[in-house]
Amino acid sequence: MDRILRLFDLIDEKTELNDAIAADAIALADAYFDAWRRHGAEWTSRSFGEVADAVTGSPPPKSPKADAVTTARVSPAEVLAANPPYIDEAADHGYADPRSVCPPGTVLVCPRPEGARAAVTSTSMTPNRGVLAVRPSDGLDQWWLLHELRSRSDELPKAAQGQQAREISRLAFSRLQVLWPEAEVRQRFHRVAQPLHDRALKALDENRTLTRLRVSLLREITSRGSSAAS
Repeated sequence: MDRILRLFDLIDEKTELNDAIAADAIALADAYFDAWRRHGAEWTSRSFGEVADAVTGSPPPKSPKADAVTTARVSPAEVLAANPPYIDEAADHGYADPRSVCPPGTVLVCPRPEGARAAVTSTSMTPNRGVLAVRPSDGLDQWWLLHELRSRSDELPKAAQGQQAREISRLAFSRLQVLWPEAEVRQRFHRVAQPLHDRALKALDENRTLTRLRVSLLREITSRGSSAAS
C-alpha cells in the first residue's frame, strides 16, 4: 500500500510539473509575440477580414437537413475555460451543416466584459452560438493569429454585441484593424512558436495518460478490495 500511495504522489507531482511546463511554454510564446509586436509601426494595417475567415457560431438545427453531419459542438463556456488555450474535445455533440464544421487549427474566440478568450482546436469542431471561429488564410499564421487575439483580450469585447458583450459578429470582427507584417516575419515567428506549443501539448497529453493510469489503479484497488471482502 505504501508503494501504491507513493505512486499516486508521483503522478500528482508529475501532473503539476507538466501543467507548469505548458503554462511556461505558452507564456514564453506570448512574450516572444509581444517583443516582435513592438516593431509593429513598420507593418501594414489591414482588416481581419483580409487575413482570416470568420464564422459566427450558431445553435444546432432543430430539423437537420439531409446532408447534416454529427460533430462536436463547442460552447462559450468551454472556450472560456480553455487554459491552456487548446480545445481537443467538447462535451456536446449534435447535428451541424457541413459548412459550419471547422478544421483543426481553427482559433475560437469568446468575448466577455472582463476580457475575451481564444483557443485553438485540435480536431474538427463546430462553434455554438456565442463562439466566433477564425481561420487564417495561411495555415502557418495559426500561432500568430492566436497570440494576436490573446494580446487584444481587453479590446475585443468592445466590438461585441449586447450590453453583456457576449458575442462578436462575423462582420464586426472582420472590420477590426490589425497590424499585419510581411509573410517572412510571420513565418519566422511560426518557427519560434511551434516548438513551444508542441512542448505544451506534449505535457498536456502526458497528463491525460497519467489520469488514465490513476483511474486504472483506483479500479484495481477497488476490485481487489471487493474480492478480499467477499
